[in-house]
Amino acid sequence: NNAAQSLELRDNLAEFLQITLAEEEANTLETVPAQTIAAELGLNWQSVGYQVHFIDLAKQILARHENAPIAQTVLDKLVELAANFDSAEPEPLGSQSSSTYVLRIGERRVIYSANRQEHYTTVHLIGHDRELRKRQPLT
Repeated sequence: NNAAQSLELRDNLAEFLQITLAEEEANTLETVPAQTIAAELGLNWQSVGYQVHFIDLAKQILARHENAPIAQTVLDKLVELAANFDSAEPEPLGSQSSSTYVLRIGERRVIYSANRQEHYTTVHLIGHDRELRKRQPLT
């Protein structure tokens, strides 16, 4: 991946992510396990080696009516990621953070952080590429 293709979050989303990452670092970030969300939405979840948790906003986004067609796909991709995380090479999120990554699912992006020592992944944002991407200046 070259730098021109890397995802740079819009400023307000980048600020939001900085706040949630700081809360995560301080162990004050409230999250919900993916299996709980899957059960609430009537979707399938396969427990795997890495724990996958969602912050409340990411849970709300996944549960939106317009995301119903892709919700199971998002969960399936997260299961696949969590099952293979130690051998996976996650895609870093632009220049925002060294522990924050992007999972591409069609035109959707899942922004997540990972703690390899704790085998723990936190989903921070889910959105369409154009909703998340900082507008590139016209050259």
